[in-house]
Amino acid sequence: MSGCHFGRSPFVPPGRIEAPESARCTRSLGARRARLVAALAGLALWVAAPARAQAPDPNLFVTDGPVHSVASRNNTIYVGGGFTQIGHVTGNAVPCVRTDGSFVPGFPQIDGPVFAIAPDSAGGWFIGGRFTNVGGVARRNLAHVRSDFAVADWDPSPDADVFTLALTQAGNLVAGGNFLNVGGASRHYIAAIDTMTALAIDGWDPGPISTVYTVAVHGNTVYVGGNFTQIGGLPRLDLAAVADSTGVPTGWAPDADGAVHSIAPTDSVVYVGGAFGHIGGEARGSVAAVDTATGLATPWNPGTNDAVLVVATGDSAVYVGGYFTQAGGLPRMFIAAIDPATGVPTAFDAHSDYTVYAIVPQGQSLWVGGEFAQFGGTERHHVAQVDASTGVASAWNCGTDGGVHAIDASVGTMLLGGTFGAGGMMTRHNVAALDATTGAVTGWDPEPNGAIYTIVPTDTQILLGGCFTFISGITRLHLVGLDEVTAQITRFAPRANDTVYAVAVGPNAIYAGGAFTQIGHQPRRHIGALDLVTGLASPWDANIDTTVYSLALYGGSLYAGGDFDSVGGVYRQHLAAIDTVTALPTAWDPGSDGRVGLLQEVGGTLYAAGRFMNLAGTPRHHIASFDLSTGSLTTWDPDADDEVDALAVDGSTMYVGGRFANIGQQPRSRLAALDLATGTPGPWNPGADDEVRTIARIGTAVWVGGDFVSVHGELRQHLASLSTATTGVAGPPSPLPSLDCRIAAAPNPFRATTTIRYTLPTPERVSIDVFDAAGRRVASPVHGAWVAPGAYVVPFRSTGLHGGLYFVRLQAGARTVTSRMVVLE
Repeated sequence: MSGCHFGRSPFVPPGRIEAPESARCTRSLGARRARLVAALAGLALWVAAPARAQAPDPNLFVTDGPVHSVASRNNTIYVGGGFTQIGHVTGNAVPCVRTDGSFVPGFPQIDGPVFAIAPDSAGGWFIGGRFTNVGGVARRNLAHVRSDFAVADWDPSPDADVFTLALTQAGNLVAGGNFLNVGGASRHYIAAIDTMTALAIDGWDPGPISTVYTVAVHGNTVYVGGNFTQIGGLPRLDLAAVADSTGVPTGWAPDADGAVHSIAPTDSVVYVGGAFGHIGGEARGSVAAVDTATGLATPWNPGTNDAVLVVATGDSAVYVGGYFTQAGGLPRMFIAAIDPATGVPTAFDAHSDYTVYAIVPQGQSLWVGGEFAQFGGTERHHVAQVDASTGVASAWNCGTDGGVHAIDASVGTMLLGGTFGAGGMMTRHNVAALDATTGAVTGWDPEPNGAIYTIVPTDTQILLGGCFTFISGITRLHLVGLDEVTAQITRFAPRANDTVYAVAVGPNAIYAGGAFTQIGHQPRRHIGALDLVTGLASPWDANIDTTVYSLALYGGSLYAGGDFDSVGGVYRQHLAAIDTVTALPTAWDPGSDGRVGLLQEVGGTLYAAGRFMNLAGTPRHHIASFDLSTGSLTTWDPDADDEVDALAVDGSTMYVGGRFANIGQQPRSRLAALDLATGTPGPWNPGADDEVRTIARIGTAVWVGGDFVSVHGELRQHLASLSTATTGVAGPPSPLPSLDCRIAAAPNPFRATTTIRYTLPTPERVSIDVFDAAGRRVASPVHGAWVAPGAYVVPFRSTGLHGGLYFVRLQAGARTVTSRMVVLE
């Protein structure tokens, strides 16, 4: 294995969450960070009462990708893995200082996606999305957070997603989305809500017949965009205007032939972005200017090659963002600035590397949010401040670990909302150092260009092993020594030709194991002994036939675990002892029927863990121990029901982590504390929602890293520091609801409109296409969107289709599901 791969964060398209339907869809691999939205929703499913003594440290930083190794030296804690940022646990909204991007602590955590933010004119915010809890207070999909970060009593409680918010001149809050009830009244998809009482305004009820994605207020008019065909009882296709005082539709009827996602009104024209091909009586590719009086499209016609999700007007340009890669016939990656007079793209060319959801012009700057990791030629994760003329990113940096969908920059403390769980992120590629006293990230920053799998501090240097080829500005292959203060390269330069997974330091050599076939400038298959200073290989050559994942030294032997079947030409299955002088395997030959991924020697006992079910011909499930004085397997048998990947011994307790749900015949979700003598689990039971890959006992805490995004029912992406105290015991998490992969239309058959319903068990990139009976694609209601696990609906119209049989196809990652639908004449 070599190279590092990072998933993207999910974009959750508008769609009502419904009960799942049944049909099998195989779970796909990858997209780790795309699990975040599902995990946020899953936190509400923990059923046990909290045991605060076991709760993770709320001040500890977290990462945006998996953590594989944690180690400490002096007063520094080193964290390695496959991440690009490290920052604060925030939930789905994060405040930042507008001037410098610094993180502002204390904002209440929101347990689900935030799609819309509207300032309350008093330094606080109205927040809409898909959530159930704000700062420990029950709030469903809509909340008011005051300027002091207190959650207001105001609680309209819409029964489904809120996608858009705007305040009217009368001071009422207009909300649009997928809801059917809000503020104590039946309100379909749009409502005006009293900002004091939280009640729906009497009589204000336009009642569109499907989803509202965007609202914008200009003067005494509320412009409404979405995927509807009717509003206020009148035919209006996807775009309408209603009176702000009554909600009654005006005569303005541009009639788009596809969804409208964003509206930016001015006195003379309304700029519109979406997924349409025609609007205001003219062909317009996803973006248009519509006359405010006539509803007809003006000649302004930049056109994009894919959907526009946001439109915003600046001092000298109209800015558009979305899925597109071309605008006005020119290459423009996901964002463009258009001349308001000519419709021609300006020189602004920010080169975003992924979708843009939010644009807020402010003088000579733009605040931009989306799914990107690079913007304006600079690494910026999901949010950036850029020059409004050139698109070049400023030094301002308040990154998040997931998509930014909403930005308010109206006050000094600006607010970001989206599908993330951490904010105020600092760039740290694959390794970071934390101050053990304060928990703060230090300036130690070697920037390896690939994942770190092992960190071994010595008296003279910090050894890093992994899949990198460049670190601290110098080419170094897979294993390196760094100065613990400056992060500068030491003389130790083994130059392995593939990944290093394990390092063990002896008195006369540094031993390395991994996937390499060359190291220390010599051919060495999967294991090598290296000079302590230079990293050059010694003549010692154990010659193991495939990957080594773990090493441990004891006496005159080096113990190795991995996937191998032979050492020095001698049959040794997954586990061996090698003489440190001769490099020959010893007579010790326990044999394992699966990978041994972890070895640790403690007081003459060798603990082994991994994927095995039998060791030395004896049932031992995933974890076992050997008495090294005799070489015999001991009776110690915790009996885990799935892989064990991490352990740390502290006195008479062993802390273990992995993928297991039960160990020692007790329910323990991926974390447990075992009695070192008996292997019996103790009461310590914090629980994690996904694999734990590393454990370190540091000071008075147990540090854990891995693939998880929650521990003890609290959001902690990939890194957590846990108390060892056991006063109060938390139970294991309830599982996420089981979802299958399915797509169907209802009603079916249909004439004009139907709803395409689909469900996903895992986060995936989703496309939905409609094909005629000849196999020709005739519509694409969803195109390449990241979607969290759940059930969704997408309104669909048969515009332009003849009566007959059609097929609707869901492409979810590598999986495809198809169903039939019939259009009636």
